[in-house]
Amino acid sequence: MTTFNIQQRQISKPVKSARPHGSEVRISAAIPYRIWYERGKLLTQQGCYEAAIASFDTALSLQANEHRLWIYRGIALAYLECYEAALASFNQAVELVPNNRAAWIFRGATLTYLKRPHEASNSYRIALTLPQPGNASS
Repeated sequence: MTTFNIQQRQISKPVKSARPHGSEVRISAAIPYRIWYERGKLLTQQGCYEAAIASFDTALSLQANEHRLWIYRGIALAYLECYEAALASFNQAVELVPNNRAAWIFRGATLTYLKRPHEASNSYRIALTLPQPGNASS
């Protein structure tokens, strides 16, 4: 069973329910973008890269500053060998969160496919200076 850890970042309009008069249920605005994000991840895992990109683009229209969306979008684009577009997505991810190691690694790999070894090496070098996720010392 899959569970989602959804943080409420913004409260949208109230939803009417069969609750006592005066009480309201509020729906987090973060929910719609998370649905599109999770859908895109599943589609990427299934090899449906064009559909995954469309899902990530929809999620980005709702939450453009979420770096994970840019990373997964870049991965799907790389699978389609759209390396310039993938690089643009990874660049956006590292601009939003400069200390994201995975974004720098994927950026380096993409630059390698683009036959830009010096830039790739620089991305890998930056990634090596960043702490690994889950590392107790980070």
